[in-house]
Amino acid sequence: MAVTLYHEDISYYSQRARLALVEKGIQYESKFISVAKGEMIDPWFVRLNPEGRIPIIVHGDKVVNETSKILEYLDQAFPSETPLNPPGDEGKKVQYFRDFVHSIAIGDVMAGIYHYPHLVPKLGNFPINRIPSIIKLVHEDIPDRKSVV
Repeated sequence: MAVTLYHEDISYYSQRARLALVEKGIQYESKFISVAKGEMIDPWFVRLNPEGRIPIIVHGDKVVNETSKILEYLDQAFPSETPLNPPGDEGKKVQYFRDFVHSIAIGDVMAGIYHYPHLVPKLGNFPINRIPSIIKLVHEDIPDRKSVV
């Protein structure tokens, strides 16, 4: 049964779904949905996903939306592949990191970058020297610091 991913290139949530498919080694058909053109509210797409959100995957007659549900589904539907959420303590660390990243509303940040690129500093002006302090803040927020390494 083929897997089809409906996604947009710049969407953080679409990127998570694509990475999960690649990490598990799952072959999939890519269907690009242009948010800028409003394709996610086209009647054909709304019939597929009434919420009109991306990404979604279609696997046989199963339609799965929301990235977290997609990741869970891929682990269930393709159990012999690499687990996205390993068992035991490693899985807890992975889930903690997912929850942390989700808590910073990265989707909103990505949407802002997409819709207002003129407000984003150019890479040449990126304060490279701030990366260690950013990593330190993330590192301090994780109770078991060894899990970051």
